[in-house]
Amino acid sequence: MPNNCEVYPVNDIAFHPSGTLATVGSDGSFCFWDKDSKSRLKMSARSSMPVSSCAFNADGTLFAYSASYDWHRGHAMAQTLKQQGIRPKLMIRATRGEASPKAPTPAPTYW
Repeated sequence: MPNNCEVYPVNDIAFHPSGTLATVGSDGSFCFWDKDSKSRLKMSARSSMPVSSCAFNADGTLFAYSASYDWHRGHAMAQTLKQQGIRPKLMIRATRGEASPKAPTPAPTYW
């Protein structure tokens, strides 16, 4: 494993009505996953704060997530963020089908 590799905890998992799922983590990003095809559907850009929790609305058209300090770097980092005026945020975004499973790609047919 490279020396510069960092591993971040997954802070929350939410299930979409279609059966896919979302994960959020201390790296500041969220991902949508298709568990059946074992593939990532989307990865967000990283935010400046860890993403600590998430949820879909009942029909899966909205995805809410919170960016807030999750204590993975200890008390000193919490104090630094407070001094810098960085505050928790709640974001809500339309999923626009990003969290829905993709149609399977048909196998090539050879005649």
